[in-house]
Amino acid sequence: MAALTLYSCRSVIPHIKRVASASYNSLQSIRSFSSEADINVDNVPKMKRHTFTGYENEILSEPCTVQDLPPSKGTAPKYVESTEEYKWVERLLPTKLIPRVKPNLPRQMPSGWAPPPEKKPDLPYFVGRNRVYEYNVRHEVRHQTRNITQIRKVDGDIWALEKDVRDYLEAMVDYPVATQVHEVTRMVRVKGYFVEEIKQFLFEKGF
Repeated sequence: MAALTLYSCRSVIPHIKRVASASYNSLQSIRSFSSEADINVDNVPKMKRHTFTGYENEILSEPCTVQDLPPSKGTAPKYVESTEEYKWVERLLPTKLIPRVKPNLPRQMPSGWAPPPEKKPDLPYFVGRNRVYEYNVRHEVRHQTRNITQIRKVDGDIWALEKDVRDYLEAMVDYPVATQVHEVTRMVRVKGYFVEEIKQFLFEKGF
């Protein structure tokens, strides 16, 4: 067992300050109540004399010393390694990789999350999910007032997806919906905040 160390300098400085202050106050009381005009400082004890010669600064200027204590003679507690019970500890450890979705799950969970389908829908386009199995639908704000909804990671006929999304949203609102296709980044932009509506659209399409 490694030896314990005790840093003794900083812990005693407050105590030395209190002793030096008490010594100074006692010397002031001697001067005030003494009948003699002056008191010879040489007759003052060493602790009080250092008060007048910068005793506090002298203590602070000394280097801090480290005192090594002898190692403890106690014995380490005995323990037994158990590999059978480690499975209960392993449940609490964070996973290094995102686990795969279990098969035969309901189409939609009570929390509203929908696991990815086991079979891809028979459509001319496909919208992938992110690494945590969420829909790649994002909300973007431009110039602090302009809301834009983005559909990312689109494969296949992106123009067919843009048409289906526009028709789906226009059936819900009473005005035409502006959309934009960006083929290079595989993204469809929709003017307005339609995150939940587009997620519902992808859910109904089987993504």
